[in-house]
Amino acid sequence: MKRRLAITYFTLCFMLFGTIESLAYLDPSTSTYVIQIVAGGLIAGGTAIGIFFHKFKKTVVGKKDTHSVNNAESRQDIGAGKTLTAEDILAMSEAKAGK
Repeated sequence: MKRRLAITYFTLCFMLFGTIESLAYLDPSTSTYVIQIVAGGLIAGGTAIGIFFHKFKKTVVGKKDTHSVNNAESRQDIGAGKTLTAEDILAMSEAKAGK
């Protein structure tokens, strides 16, 4: 482990301090792309960890998900192949309010 750390440290120092001057131009938007990539990776990683933690917790505790969208009382028979429109949503909400 210490050897791997020493090799990594040496490589990073060599890359940072052992380079020659470069006359390349980096557009300012390049840093924005890098920030977006890093932020997207962090968000995706956090989401994946949260999902797996929730599944693991649910498996260990053994409880069923009480916030499931597919509960029998919240299911609506929309019909096969029918496109859901705003009028359908309003009709479903009025039918639910009327119950």
